[in-house]
Amino acid sequence: MANSKLQEKEDKLTKLVNLIEPLRRKVKEQESLREQLNQANGEMKSLHVVNEEFKKELAGSKKEQAAVEDKERELDSLKLKAESYLEKSKKAICDEKSKLRKIGKISSKNLKSWKKRS
Repeated sequence: MANSKLQEKEDKLTKLVNLIEPLRRKVKEQESLREQLNQANGEMKSLHVVNEEFKKELAGSKKEQAAVEDKERELDSLKLKAESYLEKSKKAICDEKSKLRKIGKISSKNLKSWKKRS
């Protein structure tokens, strides 16, 4: 009788060990998965930080690009104004030369006629 109870207890113990062993493996698997998840979360946080830095850099580059484009438009406008001023100046110089030539011709005619009178 004691022997059968002992056998019964050993059988129950064996069954419990057989039940516990797969649970231990599951717990180890979950711990491993939790470690992998924590590592992946850490990597995601790092990537998020890097992504934010890229966004800031890109925004800065866009601002710089916009500033460069504004300056280029301003330079183009100034160039057009300078070209227009140059053309007006050339025309004014030509007009003045023409006036001076006319005055010179009149003056030289006056000089010739004065010379003839004297």
